Amino acid sequence: MTDEVGNLVLEQLRIMRGEINDLRSEMNSRFDVVNERLDSLENAVSGIAYFLAETRGGLISHDARIAKLEQA
Repeated sequence: MTDEVGNLVLEQLRIMRGEINDLRSEMNSRFDVVNERLDSLENAVSGIAYFLAETRGGLISHDARIAKLEQA
């Protein structure tokens, strides 16, 4: 009887270990997807920041030209 209980416990522990490994694999897959999406967002934000910097530079240049025209 004691051996049967021990075997049942070992069987349940094996099942739990398998479920934990499956869950770990699923979580790693999901984290990979999240990391890819974060990388994509970082690239998009970087592109927007570059565009804004270019636009700001253009506006500063236009402001300087307008100021010169107003002084003339």
